[in-house]
Amino acid sequence: MERYDLLHSTRHFGGLVWYLVNARRVDGLIIDMLQKDLWQDAVSLVGLFNKVQPHSETAQEASSQQASGLDLLKIYAKWESQRAGYVELALQAYEQTSAEIRLTIMHHHT
Repeated sequence: MERYDLLHSTRHFGGLVWYLVNARRVDGLIIDMLQKDLWQDAVSLVGLFNKVQPHSETAQEASSQQASGLDLLKIYAKWESQRAGYVELALQAYEQTSAEIRLTIMHHHT
């Protein structure tokens, strides 16, 4: 049902994450995190995925690029995600918002 919020602050959340990572079914949770602006949590989740699934294309690609941060999410979207379009759109929106914030800050300092 993808109601991750029901378990998020309980002791069961870690078990859920572990199950999803082992089953290679983290798309829904990543999307939920992106919708809630939990970007670092999503990056950490992909990092965990890569550790648990070291032979996955995502882990191999991330390792070869020595990727970190949002690049891990981009690699996950490209190589593993069943809902890559949504993840990529969320990433684009995040990067656009970040760029607009940086421009606004720069504009106010000049």
